[in-house]
Amino acid sequence: MSIRAADIRRNNIQQIELKKNIHGILYSIDTDIKNALNAGLKSITYNAPIQFSVPNMTNKEAQREIYSEIISSLKKRKYNVQIDLNHQDRVTFYIDWILPEDEVRVKMQTDIIARHSKRTSD
Repeated sequence: MSIRAADIRRNNIQQIELKKNIHGILYSIDTDIKNALNAGLKSITYNAPIQFSVPNMTNKEAQREIYSEIISSLKKRKYNVQIDLNHQDRVTFYIDWILPEDEVRVKMQTDIIARHSKRTSD
């Protein structure tokens, strides 16, 4: 019997475990985003799991697969995403939904209010 490389590179069990982890993390992030929106916030910080149990895959490989899919999903949905991998005990995603035009609009509004604010003298 010959074993094909394609058969050992990625199997169904790995795919299922990876998808389960990715969907779980994205669900948590989406919940945090909804809660942040309800609180009037424009960003979240999400501490992702760092240990994954995917058959026949090292933890580093699983992290690479999962984190890259998380970033891709968020970017497709037009979120700004940064990931901090500089700590051994955590991986943190910084996610916001502030568009550059929103920042410009807020600055313009703030400037208008400042120019038209009555100054009181002490």
